[in-house]
Amino acid sequence: MSTTSNSSSLFTSSSASKSRSNNLSASTSGSSSSILTKGGLKRDRDTFSSELERDSSLPNTKRHLRTTINNNLNAAAVERKLAILQTNCAELEKKVREKDQRLDLLEKDRRWLNDRETEEREAREREGKEAREREVKLKHELAAAKISLSNLEVSHAELQDAHSKLERSRNHEISLLKTQLEETQKQAMFLEARVEEEKNAAKIAASNIASASSSTPSLSQSTSSIPDTDNRLLTAELKRQATYLRQLESTNTRLNADVVVLKSDNAILRDRNATVEVLKEEKRGLESRLKMKEVEVEKLVREVVRRDHRPSSSKRSSLPLNPSTLATHLGLDQDDVDASVGVNDSLQDLPHPTVKEISELAALRLEHAALLDQHGTTLSELAALRGEKEALLQQTSSRGNLAVPEVHSQNIITSNLQIQLRLKDEELETALKELAFLEAAVARLTSDSNSSLHNDANTVAEVKHYQALFNDAKRLNADLRSEIETALNKLRQHSEQDIETEKKNEERDQLLQDQLVKMRTELQSEKVKREELEKSLDTVEQELFDLRGEVAGGRHIPPNTRVLEMKDNPHAEWEMSHTAVLERLKGENQALLKRLIDIEAVLKEAGAAQASQASETKSDVSVSTLVPRESLDIVVKDKEDLEDVLKQKEKRLLRLQQVFKAKSAEFREAIESIMGVKLAFYPNGQVRVTSLFDLNASFVFGPDKTVKASSQTEPNGMNMQLVATGEGGPQDLPDMMRYWIETEACIPGFLASITLECYESSKRLRAT
Repeated sequence: MSTTSNSSSLFTSSSASKSRSNNLSASTSGSSSSILTKGGLKRDRDTFSSELERDSSLPNTKRHLRTTINNNLNAAAVERKLAILQTNCAELEKKVREKDQRLDLLEKDRRWLNDRETEEREAREREGKEAREREVKLKHELAAAKISLSNLEVSHAELQDAHSKLERSRNHEISLLKTQLEETQKQAMFLEARVEEEKNAAKIAASNIASASSSTPSLSQSTSSIPDTDNRLLTAELKRQATYLRQLESTNTRLNADVVVLKSDNAILRDRNATVEVLKEEKRGLESRLKMKEVEVEKLVREVVRRDHRPSSSKRSSLPLNPSTLATHLGLDQDDVDASVGVNDSLQDLPHPTVKEISELAALRLEHAALLDQHGTTLSELAALRGEKEALLQQTSSRGNLAVPEVHSQNIITSNLQIQLRLKDEELETALKELAFLEAAVARLTSDSNSSLHNDANTVAEVKHYQALFNDAKRLNADLRSEIETALNKLRQHSEQDIETEKKNEERDQLLQDQLVKMRTELQSEKVKREELEKSLDTVEQELFDLRGEVAGGRHIPPNTRVLEMKDNPHAEWEMSHTAVLERLKGENQALLKRLIDIEAVLKEAGAAQASQASETKSDVSVSTLVPRESLDIVVKDKEDLEDVLKQKEKRLLRLQQVFKAKSAEFREAIESIMGVKLAFYPNGQVRVTSLFDLNASFVFGPDKTVKASSQTEPNGMNMQLVATGEGGPQDLPDMMRYWIETEACIPGFLASITLECYESSKRLRAT
C-alpha cells in the first residue's frame, strides 16, 4: 500500500510538471506526447541531451525546456511503473484472497480437529473412570473374598477342634466300654462254667433221688406217718419256689421291655443308615453336577480367550482421515460415519507403538484375561469349599448324633451283660437251694425207709402233686432260660452289628480324614494360588498405572499401530545423545567408585600416617594415575569438540570477513556512483568524505561526544561533527560551512552543495 501511495504521489507530481510544460509551449507538449514509446523516448532523450551538452551557448530557455522534457519523460516512466505496480497489486490481492480461502479451510480443519480432540479426551476420561470403577469393584470383591476366606478358615479351625474333641471323647468311651465288655465276658464265661457244673451236680442228684425212690417201694404205706415238720418244710419250699417264679416273671417282663427298646433303637439306626445313604447319593449327584458345571466354565473360558485372540476387523490405519474419506474407505453410510468418527479420531492423536510394545501389551492383555479366569475359578472353588464345609458340618453333626446312640447301645450291652450275670448268680443260688432241698429230701426218705413207717395214700398223692409242681417249675425255668439265651443271642447279634457299624463308622471317619487332608492340601494350594493372583494383580495394577501415565503423557502407542519417522529427526538425535551422555556418566561414576574403593583399601592397609606420607611423595604423579581413564576420555572428547567448534567459528568468521570486504567494496562503489563521494572509515569512528569531482575537496567527520544521549532520538539532531578539511574545495567553502553546519546543522545539505559546486567546476574545466 505504501508503494501505491508513493506511485500516486509521483503521478500527481508528473501531472503537475506536464501542466507546467503545456503552459510553456504547445509544441513541446506535442513533441512529448508524440514520443511515448520506450525506445523512441530513450533515443530522443539521449540525442537531445547530447546536443544540449555540445552546445553550451544555448540560452536559458532551452535549458529550461530540457528540464521540462526530462520531467515529462520521468513522468512517463513513473506512469509505466505505476501500471506495473497496479498489475502487481492485483496479483497480490488475488494471492491474498487465495490465502484467505486457505486460511478459512485451515480454520475449519482446526475447529474439526479441536472437536475431535475434545471428544477423544472425553472418551479417554470416561474409559479411565470406568477402569477405576472396575478396579474399585474388583478390590471390593477381593476384600470380600479375603474376609470370607478368613471366616472359612476360622470356622474350619473350630470344626477341626470340635472334631478332635469328639474323636478323643469317643475313643476314650470306646476303650472304656471295650475293657468293661472284656471283663463282663470273662465273668460270663466263668459263670457259664459254674452253671454247667451245677447242672451236672443237679443231674447227679436227680438220678440219686430216682434211685432212692425206686428203692423204697413201701413209701406209700409210710407217708401217712410223715411228721408235720416235713409238711412245713415242703410248704416253705413251695413258697420259695413261688416267689422265685414271680421274680422270674418280673425279670422276663423287664427283659421283654429291654428287647423292645433294643428293637426301636435298631430301627432308628436303620433309618439313620438309610438317611446317610440318601445323603451320599445326593452328594454324588451334586459332585457330578459340579463336574459338568466346571466343564462348561472351562469351555466358556476357552471361548473368551479365543475371542480375545481373534483379530478385530474394525481396526484400520491410524492415519488421520476425513469423515467422508473414512466412509468411502469403510463403505459406511453417513449415519455410521458419526459413530465411527470418535474411534478413528481417538486413534489419530495417539503415538504409534513399536512391535515390542505391541507384543508386550498383547501379553499383558492375555495375562489379564488369564487372571480374570483364575479369579473366577477361585471364586467357584471358594463356593465349592463352602459347600464342602457345610457338608462336613452336617457330617460331623450326624456323626455326633450317631455317636450318641452308639454310646447308648454300648450302655445297653453293658446293662444286658450285668442282667445276664445277675441271672447266672440267681440260677446258681436256685441250683444250690435245690441241691440242699434234694439232699434234705433224700436224707428224710432214707430215714423214713429205715423206720419203715406206715404210708398213707394222701401223702403219696401230695408227693406226686409236689413232684408235678416241681417238674412244671423246672420246665418253666428251662423255658425262661431258653428265652433268656435267645435274648442274649439277639443282644450278641446286635452287639456284633454295632461293632460292624462301628467299623464302618471308623472307615467312614478315615475317609473323612482323608477328605479333610485332601481339602487342607487343596486349601493350601488355593492359598498359594491366591497369593500368586494377588501378586499378579499387583503387577497388573502397577502396569495399568504406568500405562495411565504413558497415556496421560501422550507416549502410549495403541496396538496394531506403527510409528513412521525419519531416520534423522530431532527426537531420535536427542534420545541418542541423551543415552550416550548417560552411558558415559555411568562409566565415569563406576570408574570413580572403583578408584575410591582402591584408595580406601590403600588407606586401610597403609594407615593414616603412611597414607599422608604417600600422598606427599606421590604429589607429582601423572593425571592418568589419579584421574580415571573414563573421565580423561570425556575431557579429551570435550576438548576435541570445542576445537572443532572453534575451527568452524574461525572459518565462519573468515567467510564473514571476506563477505564484509566484498560488500563494503560494493557499498563504496554504490555510494560513489550514487552520491558522487568516496567514503573512508577509520577505527576511531571518523569518516573521511572525498568528492569524485574534486579529489582535493576532502572532509573528515567524527562523532560528536558533547551531544547528549537524548538528542539521538531527535529527528534533526547531529551526532557527527566536522573535524578537518582538505586543501581543495569551492571558493565559498567557509560560507557553506557557516550556513549548512553552524546555522542549519545539516551535513547532507553541506555535502550536496559541495558536490554540486565541484561538479560545476569540473564540468567547466572539461569544457575549457
